[in-house]
Amino acid sequence: MLEAMIAAGGRRALAQDRTPSTWIWPAAAVAICALLTAVMRVSFDSFAVFLLPLADDFGWDRAETAGIYGCMMLFFGIGCPIAGRMMDRFGPRWTYVIGAMIIAAAFQWTATADALWQFYLSVGVAVGLGGALIGVVSHATLLARWFRANLTIAIATAAAASGVGMLVFAPLLQLLIQGEGWRAAYAALSLTSAILAAVLLVLPWRRLSGPVAPLEVKSASRVVPRPSADTAISPYRHIGFWALFGIQFLTAFGMFALNPQIVAFLIEQGFKPLAAAGAFGATGLAGTIGLIVFAWLADRRGRGLAMTISYSMTMIGFSLLLAIMALPVWWLVGMFVVIYGPTFGSRGPIVNALVPRLFGRGPGLGLIMGSVHLGMGAGAALGATLGGYLHDVSGYETVIVVAIAANAAALALYWSVGAIRRA
Repeated sequence: MLEAMIAAGGRRALAQDRTPSTWIWPAAAVAICALLTAVMRVSFDSFAVFLLPLADDFGWDRAETAGIYGCMMLFFGIGCPIAGRMMDRFGPRWTYVIGAMIIAAAFQWTATADALWQFYLSVGVAVGLGGALIGVVSHATLLARWFRANLTIAIATAAAASGVGMLVFAPLLQLLIQGEGWRAAYAALSLTSAILAAVLLVLPWRRLSGPVAPLEVKSASRVVPRPSADTAISPYRHIGFWALFGIQFLTAFGMFALNPQIVAFLIEQGFKPLAAAGAFGATGLAGTIGLIVFAWLADRRGRGLAMTISYSMTMIGFSLLLAIMALPVWWLVGMFVVIYGPTFGSRGPIVNALVPRLFGRGPGLGLIMGSVHLGMGAGAALGATLGGYLHDVSGYETVIVVAIAANAAALALYWSVGAIRRA
């Protein structure tokens, strides 16, 4: 099915190339985006495995430690417009290579850090910026050049690798931390990113980059070509842009208020550290399945249905955490993995595919995509930081209630704005 989808996308994107191998280049673009997504997700979400070892080693409270993750997501958001602009100006080769090099250098510094401010600069600022360059904005900008009708599924296919990465790396990092310490684990992440940068440098990006179409912006009743700034309708005056920005902000706020603390939460409920890391990795695998399922559902049965089911499952999953606090048994953890796991990241491909539907696939698409994702970074930063603070002052119950409310607000915003419902 994927090969057929890719072939169709390739034929539409490269109408002038009728050779049987047309599908190879868009397929390769999806595969590269998938690999980079896995590395970015591990770079970010592995912090859940490091949180307790760092807090215990340095004596930091939860707000200080979770604040590192919040800082990382803030600079991820700041880096998203930069990533989009770099994709527009320099293309994927240097955007991706520079991002991987920044992450490699940042983790190497982290492996030797011994003060809180160093972690905020290395993991918070540098990994956040580097992750933005090899993250979803760059992928969505690249894949939008190859796919139209199947863009949601193409983005979801690339994003699905993130779950496999966490399933493999979360337990491996936990074992490495237990055996060699967290410094060795960060050094291993640095080496992985450095190798990735070298591979990215030599790939045939002239063929992989895909065709570029003129940018267009949809108004309420017409599509307006964007040949110049003087004749364009600014995307930032379009209600759809701010609705997508708000959805990204609220969703990220709710998800990241809890997600960085899930391993610590399970350990504090009495589960063993390796088992807790394994359960967290299993949510990543469930997310892999969910990305494909919800993308297919959005393209075939409607985005509204996919969004409603996804948000509902997230809120039910968070409610199960309250049940685990009252009854810490593995079958409840299993239910949490099965219900919550498929929804993590599931809204991303749907929102990403809406951006080119509203604003076209031209050379300015990357900057618009990055600007939308600034909402995600800001929401995740505030959610992670506030989640740590609420844990310190009132416990997990308040964090869970706030996370559920934020997801409910994001779903309500989607249904309240006709421009994105009809896009």
